[in-house]
Amino acid sequence: MTWIIGQKKRLLGKNPVGNVPLYINYYSGCSHGCLYCYSFQFANRVAKKNTPLGTRKLTYKDWVNPILEPNWRNLEKELKARRMRGEVFLQSTSDSYAPHANPKVTRKVLELLEKYSYPILALTKNTSVLRDIDFYKRYRGNCRVGFTITIPEKHESLRKTIEPQSPSTKERISALETLYSEGCQTTVSLEPLIPNIPREDVLELIDTIRPLIYNVCFVGKLTASSIPFQFKDNKAWKGIGKGKFDNYYIDLFKELLPNLKRKYDIAEHTFTFLHKHKIKGCEVSYYRLPKNYQKRVLA
Repeated sequence: MTWIIGQKKRLLGKNPVGNVPLYINYYSGCSHGCLYCYSFQFANRVAKKNTPLGTRKLTYKDWVNPILEPNWRNLEKELKARRMRGEVFLQSTSDSYAPHANPKVTRKVLELLEKYSYPILALTKNTSVLRDIDFYKRYRGNCRVGFTITIPEKHESLRKTIEPQSPSTKERISALETLYSEGCQTTVSLEPLIPNIPREDVLELIDTIRPLIYNVCFVGKLTASSIPFQFKDNKAWKGIGKGKFDNYYIDLFKELLPNLKRKYDIAEHTFTFLHKHKIKGCEVSYYRLPKNYQKRVLA
């Protein structure tokens, strides 16, 4: 059985949001099964799956049993043919180190990117990234690698609920420390920050990871629209909805942004929130801004 969405003509695409201009997606689906996954939300609306009884709507069970794109071996042709070779995000709708990912395929993709001199941003939730640490050390000048870490260790029960198949926060931080100590250009994504977690615990998490960030920290808030509708009633969210947690984020960002002290980048939807509530102290890459804000400066 195959997904209809799993018949992509191209694996290398332009990234419409963010300061990383390109992305590669060579898997459809992700075995981490995060309940806030915007990619599953999109696939759930548009993708179908072929079965012996015909096509049907894609389900969460389908999503957490990913498929390798049939044409992934054509990736070299795409990389070679592209004239503008900007940084590539690996991957935007899956995780190259999740349990489903074939280590040989991930390594081949990394080596092809190196062969054609593409800079790389590799973000993961899985400590198996350490198996390629030799690559990230060798390609250090053109490669950023790190973890998505949004849930402090003391909230492990929440992590198990909303990121059911991912390693613990403690394991991720330990692996991040290893990458940093080996000289890799480490980065961390705090996207999405979960509003059920006390602000002081988020700030404590920042204090823990700050010394391990070489390059940049990505910061972003949770949007209600990124929670698939079948999970909106999950007890983990406690009624998350539009506007209900504005005060949480207002207070958090006022404390967080001036104290991060290292370079960081703000997700587009977070920037609009900061601008709306006149929260100062953030630095945002020009290309990360919504177009209607690109000629403005945060007052």
